[in-house]
Amino acid sequence: MSQFYLRAWNITIGGLGTFATDGIRVRFSIKQGTVHSPNNATVRLTNNLRSAAEAFCKNPGSIGQPVTISAGYSGDAGILFKGHVAWPIYGRENPTDTLTTIFCTDGHLATSHATVSKTFPPGSTPKDHLNLAIQSFQKYAVNLGFIGQGVDLSQPVYPRSVTLFGMAKKVVEDIAKSKGATWGIQNLLVNILKPSDSIPGAYDLNSATGMIGMPTLAPEGVYVRSLINSQLIVDGLVHIDQSAIQGYLPQTNPVTGDVLGGYNYNTDSKLIAHIAADGIYRIVKIDVEADSRGQPWYMDMLVLKPGDTTPVSIDYGT
Repeated sequence: MSQFYLRAWNITIGGLGTFATDGIRVRFSIKQGTVHSPNNATVRLTNNLRSAAEAFCKNPGSIGQPVTISAGYSGDAGILFKGHVAWPIYGRENPTDTLTTIFCTDGHLATSHATVSKTFPPGSTPKDHLNLAIQSFQKYAVNLGFIGQGVDLSQPVYPRSVTLFGMAKKVVEDIAKSKGATWGIQNLLVNILKPSDSIPGAYDLNSATGMIGMPTLAPEGVYVRSLINSQLIVDGLVHIDQSAIQGYLPQTNPVTGDVLGGYNYNTDSKLIAHIAADGIYRIVKIDVEADSRGQPWYMDMLVLKPGDTTPVSIDYGT
């Protein structure tokens, strides 16, 4: 990203229409993580065409319509979220302004409804089983995305017949678990990666390329804020200068002053394990907040050193 002025956005919501730069006020929040719980987004439109908004929100067929959110800056805007409408609401924000709220999910239809039913002859592999699950996902616009280099789907070769019956997501979950990996749906694509895997290409994040404030070390990883940038993605890499990372400030007992959790910044492995000597981190969580006519236009990220096995629980519901 070479410039940080002239915000740009383009949001398409099924039959409701497209809302772009210099249009009505648009606010959106996006929550994305590495686990299989669906990512979600909430879009708020102020004073859009009342007849269209009311018709859309009252129409049961609106649920499941496609949603794409692109944002950034002029010349550098890119896709941040792809999914489907989960629930639309029309009402008022105040006595003078109307408000249309669209709650969206990424892959929720596939994880909730896609099923499999097939018996494989002897000689099948996890790749065959995954392909079956993806075929079912494709009915809900979800396709195969990135498979980490450490995830070998050619083994084992099952010597007996294998019957798969039930939810397709369970098939993907079992495959990922058997490989010591996590899986998730990112913009309608299924990714399966081990902690040491990542999508190739590291974005160099600093104050000149969009970083806001100073990254902060915490027990669960390193938190960093950036201006909205579609090059920063879950499962992707980011480079952060180690000298910019601030130390962890733990909570203390208000009476005794003792550190809660027993962390020692200098020696505790739960903290030290998160520091990457080369400054390369894997993005495991992104929260986006944006207001086309307000201050928020940033993304908060949690990043971990590649290979870090510290558990990170990110559950935005199902």
